[in-house]
Amino acid sequence: HWYANLLMTQGRFVEAEQQMRMALRLDPKSAILRTNLGWIHYEAGNYPLALSEITAVVNEKPDFLTAHHKLWYIYSAQHDQIRAWQEFVQISDAGYPQFKQATLATYRERGYAAVLKKFALNPNLSSDSLVDRARFLVCAGENRAALDMLERAYRDHEGWMIFVSKDP
Repeated sequence: HWYANLLMTQGRFVEAEQQMRMALRLDPKSAILRTNLGWIHYEAGNYPLALSEITAVVNEKPDFLTAHHKLWYIYSAQHDQIRAWQEFVQISDAGYPQFKQATLATYRERGYAAVLKKFALNPNLSSDSLVDRARFLVCAGENRAALDMLERAYRDHEGWMIFVSKDP
């Protein structure tokens, strides 16, 4: 599993898929392995296959938040704001249920981009990952702020930085 992820960061997607499939042979029902197989396809730019793999996980395990995160990545990369918003609601409801009403109000008043920016810049609302915050900012059209966030993640030696170079 982890070797497959390493290969993915190097752009060696065929080998990464082979390794992930080996891991799946050992644990075929693993939601994280199946989700990360989809993530390999996402990173390789094969969104239809990524969606197929990860949607199957969500259909079987609707509460598996990691799969919803990955679906959000895919829909965002495809500029499908309606589906991205639906996944974002799933993520924020599970991770920050106390902010549901404020999130919905921001969406109604100022739109999707404003919600993403709010999550990215508010440490009480956003993910602990600076890389995820940068993704939110990119999707909100805040590219300069996203680069600043990635520079901070680099300075902080955030582990998720290893995936940035291949992330669509």
